[in-house]
Amino acid sequence: MLVNDILDTQKVELGALDVHKRDSALRPVVEDVMEMMSLGAEQQSIRLTHDVTAERGFIDPRLLKQILVNLISNGIKYSRPNGSVHLSISMLNAKDLRVAVEDDGLGMTPEEVERALTPYFRVHAKDHPTIEGTGLGLPLCKSMAEAMDGRFTVSSEKGVGTRIEILLPPEPEVEWVSTGAPLVAALSSAA
Repeated sequence: MLVNDILDTQKVELGALDVHKRDSALRPVVEDVMEMMSLGAEQQSIRLTHDVTAERGFIDPRLLKQILVNLISNGIKYSRPNGSVHLSISMLNAKDLRVAVEDDGLGMTPEEVERALTPYFRVHAKDHPTIEGTGLGLPLCKSMAEAMDGRFTVSSEKGVGTRIEILLPPEPEVEWVSTGAPLVAALSSAA
């Protein structure tokens, strides 16, 4: 996974990340991620839960899956034994898709959140040297969410936990415009 994160980080930096957004079922993505992450959560005595009320979203399933794996992995790594990590996916205002990962782990100060979004910086590396990582996960997740036209926010409190929320817009509406020639489809910017 480390090599893929480094390669994807380079693609993001070069503006060459492949994004293939389409109307997609969300449950298969979530089920794959939960299956992948459940053993790691169990080994760390972390309760991993999810609540998916949205059935479909206009997403790149591969990118969303990678984002969720990174965010849940961080939640597991930085939670205390017997802690919890929760994934929720729902519709916001019957329009935007809200994806949130929340943990009750170490948490961060606002300054640490800002630094955590910098590639290769690990907030807890000094205080918790046994926790492995490269400092690429959070910045990469943010870049991938933004590549899907999403908004990425981090809310965290030191000693309480962290909530990461991604808002992804719906599929653009197609507006048909007559030009006197054959009909041409134009994307309306409803954003």
